[in-house]
Amino acid sequence: MKNIVITGGSSGIGLAAARQLVEKGNRVLIAARSEDKLSEAVEEMKAADSKAQVEYLCVDLSDFNSAKRFALKVKQLMPVIDVLALNAGLYTASKVYYGKSGYEMMISTTHLGHFLVSEILLDNVKAAESGRIVVTSSEGHRMGNINIESFTAPKQGVIPYLNPMLLYCQSKLANILFTRELSDRLEGTGVTVNCFHPGVVATGFTRDIPRAWDAIFQKVLISPAKGARTLVYLAESPEVADVSGEYFANKKVRFTSFKAKNKALMKLLWDESDRILADFR
Repeated sequence: MKNIVITGGSSGIGLAAARQLVEKGNRVLIAARSEDKLSEAVEEMKAADSKAQVEYLCVDLSDFNSAKRFALKVKQLMPVIDVLALNAGLYTASKVYYGKSGYEMMISTTHLGHFLVSEILLDNVKAAESGRIVVTSSEGHRMGNINIESFTAPKQGVIPYLNPMLLYCQSKLANILFTRELSDRLEGTGVTVNCFHPGVVATGFTRDIPRAWDAIFQKVLISPAKGARTLVYLAESPEVADVSGEYFANKKVRFTSFKAKNKALMKLLWDESDRILADFR
């Protein structure tokens, strides 16, 4: 039995992965913003199997105080974490929004909140026999760039949907840069860090985009269960026990953009994230 934490676990691939991992007899803690959705998800899994070891905690990763409280609770609940799945994310589609800590919503939820949570829980992952950190990224990273100014002052732009899409791609690039920098920093500890592209998953992210675009997406969307397969693979497969710092899709290592391999960009993002979150440790 493994102890597993999954952020963004109340819906989409996070919930699908939780179901699969619970069915395998693991203890899984899911986290998300909505207590109603989390409670419903846990009740559903326990109704399917009364012995299911699943629980939940609420967290708003865009609120760094919330992220800190969540991580400290998990630190007590699970002294040993075999798998930390940093899966939560969102796409704000037509507008630019800010999280509760004042940073652009997608970078704060998808990257900065996870940066803080992983830092607080790292000793728990190190305590595992073979600790793993799994990060959900996207092929969208290929259009991404890291613009530190946009963390607090993103441009709204004159073309609808364009700037939010670029901010989404930035957050997904940040996931890969974080994965590789953390993997380098953890070399020799026994902890692996990998990220993955789940595919274009039917998670409701297209509901706020123009109908014409949505119609195109609907033709290629896959189920959350299929999208979760690589997450589950990275969480438990012995084939990747010694693999770290890689980007996967369909359970295979894939090439990334050149920016996602840029060491200077990795350090820039890490140092800036460290500075932003210094007051929340």
